[in-house]
Formats: sequence, structure tokens, C-alpha cells
Amino acid sequence: MKSLLVVDDEPVVRTLVARLARTAGYTVTEAGCAGEALDQMAACPSALVLCDVSMPDRNGPWLATQLRRQFPDTALVMMTGHGQGELEAGPESAIPALSKPFNREQLIAALERARDCSAAKTKS
Repeated sequence: MKSLLVVDDEPVVRTLVARLARTAGYTVTEAGCAGEALDQMAACPSALVLCDVSMPDRNGPWLATQLRRQFPDTALVMMTGHGQGELEAGPESAIPALSKPFNREQLIAALERARDCSAAKTKS
């Protein structure tokens, strides 16, 4: 089963994204901040994390850096309202960014691309 952690401080966005991902066969957990996301990953790691860029406690790039260090096999996608195509998350590489607002097809395509890229890195 495909596991996804959705991290966004806006409950409405988090719930909507989780619902859309579930319709595509993802098992979804949710976190409202970076600290909660790290706790959830420590308890039960997800194969994929979809994270908002702007959050009140720590921002998405900070969380991405932590996730890359602690869970290197986890695929990452950022959500942003700023229209960026990718974001830097530490020296190792950029992370794809999904621009808000997005539709179900764009969400699923971004998640699948991230999973495919992560799987390719794991094989090499």
C-alpha cells in the first residue's frame, strides 16, 4: 500500500488533500506542523511526505532537510502558494513543488513522480 503523510497547518487544506490522495489508493496520515510530522514519521514512517512550504513552527524546507537526514528513502513533495517549480532543501537536491491551487490529477501526478524518483534512487 502507498503511504503518505500530509503536513499543512491549515486543517481544511490538509483534509482535502488527504481525501484526494485516499481516492488514489494512498493510506494517509496527517500532521499540522513540522514537529508533529517528525513525531509521526518516527512512530510510523511514510513512504511519501507532502508538505506545505509555509508553516508557523518550522517551514517546509527545514522539515524536508530533517526528513532527508532521518528518512533518506522517503519521497518528498512540497506544496506552495508561490508558484515555484522546485525548492532547495539542503545541499543534496531540489524537491518538486506543487503550486496551490491544484486539482486531483496534478496532485496524484506529483505524488507518483516523487515515488518513481525515490524508487529509482533506491535501486541505484
